[in-house]
Amino acid sequence: MEEGHELLERLDKGGPLPLISSCSPGWIKLCEHFYPEYIDNISTCKSPMEMFGALAKTYYAEQQGIDPKDMVVVGVMPCTAKKFEAARPEMEPMVSGMWIMS
Repeated sequence: MEEGHELLERLDKGGPLPLISSCSPGWIKLCEHFYPEYIDNISTCKSPMEMFGALAKTYYAEQQGIDPKDMVVVGVMPCTAKKFEAARPEMEPMVSGMWIMS
């Protein structure tokens, strides 16, 4: 839904196209290293795992009356690149709400 909204905004305001999904951290790393000319085409949305962590630490915590500092959100994913994604500086664990265990 978020990427769909971003696509509509880019179509309306003339942003870089095609819009490339940001849901795969492996693709993001590949693009950064080998196809930097497409970086502006990558969606600015967090991956589904990162979005869920942020949502759990904000909306869910508020609805349940839980202090987000008392929450730990654990994601179990088949993609090993998720560890790399969580370690990126822009995905600070306490900001996104996700902690990745080695």
